[in-house]
Amino acid sequence: QRNSPMRYTSIPFAYEDYKNPRLAALREKYKLDEVVAAGKTEFEKMVILRDWVSRQWKYDPPGDYYPQWDADDIITHKTGFCVQYAITYMQCCLAMGWQARFVFGYQPGIGSGHEVNEVWSNQYGKWIFMDANGNRHHVDPPTGEPLSILEVHDRMVKAFYPGVEGLIETSKRSPKPVAAKDIGTCRKLEMVAPPVADTPPKDWPPYNRWLY
Repeated sequence: QRNSPMRYTSIPFAYEDYKNPRLAALREKYKLDEVVAAGKTEFEKMVILRDWVSRQWKYDPPGDYYPQWDADDIITHKTGFCVQYAITYMQCCLAMGWQARFVFGYQPGIGSGHEVNEVWSNQYGKWIFMDANGNRHHVDPPTGEPLSILEVHDRMVKAFYPGVEGLIETSKRSPKPVAAKDIGTCRKLEMVAPPVADTPPKDWPPYNRWLY
């Protein structure tokens, strides 16, 4: 048994108990144990769960009804954009006993934000970036190890803004070489990042194309 060093944050953070009645009900209602059963490792199960969440509804910004901050309500109404995907994946992970957190960040190149998650991986001993809306995660190309949001951030800054302030106006490089060299992207159930395509898939939303 390997116990990793405890990592504390300056921001108070309470870990949710998977035995919380609402989380337990979510796990039972949607048979989440069966959903992830094919996964051979903890991380494979997390990827399978993310793929399942991404397929529960088609991207549809809420109109007359805005879902509650509740995975069951979101899945029931089958409407939502990135924030709803992130909420649903986070709560499904928590229901499975995997600590997860909701993250909002600025999306480079499009001038707006995007909601994603980080999930704590005992397998890798760190937080892992997960985007349930885009159904993807990022990996280190040579090793295949999944990356945290901070690791993705640092690699983007190093590649896009060498020696200059990190502003859209000061970016000197196109995204494509960065994705190919420094950041591999695994989509859906992929565990190995494929070669970077010349153009994004036709069904890929515009806000998910920044890494090409």
